[in-house]
Amino acid sequence: MLGDKLRSEKKRVGIAALSGHFSRDLFQVGIQKLHAHGFDVIYDNSIFDQYRYFAGDDQRRLNEINRLLTDDSIDIILFARGGYGVQRLLTQINWAQYAHISKTIVGLSDLTPLLNMIAKHTKCHVYYGPVLTQLAQGTDMDAKGSFLRALLSPSKSYTISLQQADIIQSGNCEGRTAGGCISMLSTSVGTAYHSDLPGKIVMLEDVNEHVYALDRMLMHLINSSQLLNAKAILFGTLENRADDTHDMKEMILDCLSGFSGPIVMSCPFGHCANTFTVALNRACTLSAMTAQDSTLYLMDAI
Repeated sequence: MLGDKLRSEKKRVGIAALSGHFSRDLFQVGIQKLHAHGFDVIYDNSIFDQYRYFAGDDQRRLNEINRLLTDDSIDIILFARGGYGVQRLLTQINWAQYAHISKTIVGLSDLTPLLNMIAKHTKCHVYYGPVLTQLAQGTDMDAKGSFLRALLSPSKSYTISLQQADIIQSGNCEGRTAGGCISMLSTSVGTAYHSDLPGKIVMLEDVNEHVYALDRMLMHLINSSQLLNAKAILFGTLENRADDTHDMKEMILDCLSGFSGPIVMSCPFGHCANTFTVALNRACTLSAMTAQDSTLYLMDAI
């Protein structure tokens, strides 16, 4: 049903690479999957440029995001991959000129501060969800459904089941979603593109970090008064490195000992093949009393 509706609407997707360069093979598989669902996909061949560890130099990447944001024929903007590089561009974008635009934007990881700025300064529907190279590696039907739903009906309400998650501290609350990649949120504190986490239902995830490094990042967010005044904290992908014997859950409980709201681990978002696509800056209700009944209900966008 979702696939049929996508084919009838023929939405146009623009692809950007604002961070690290990427596997061309995975990129092409991701493009094929979008085509299979009826999307019209465009990108500039300069997207394959490489400059040091970036997908081209800063000017190429800056021109790309400005072009896609400006182009009224583009309905959706997706990204080739994360990595590192978007922080080099954010202060060079004239956000005032984009206050009127309304597109659907999906990304994660290094793109966290960009997503925050787009949500803050435009009328776009912004989602924390898979990049193109993740799509190439396959998703299960539930995760795929959340992605297609975001592209099809970005303003509509939907529910994400947290039945497989680990409730560390139970509770129910309402608020707006915020967050993203922990390392990006931490390094953005004190900048013009930091995320406002107090009063929010905060989603946090990261990948390939030592437990002590995540401890440091969480403490930085706590010490900068960003985290302990949140409504709830939901952790997505947080996998221990193979060479790290420290306990992730024990570290989180220690760092968040002063937090009174719900804490849930192993939520289905982040750096994983089956990541769900979750709206940012969206009013929502979290129910996290028992695992079997736990949900995150995201309301209609207003």
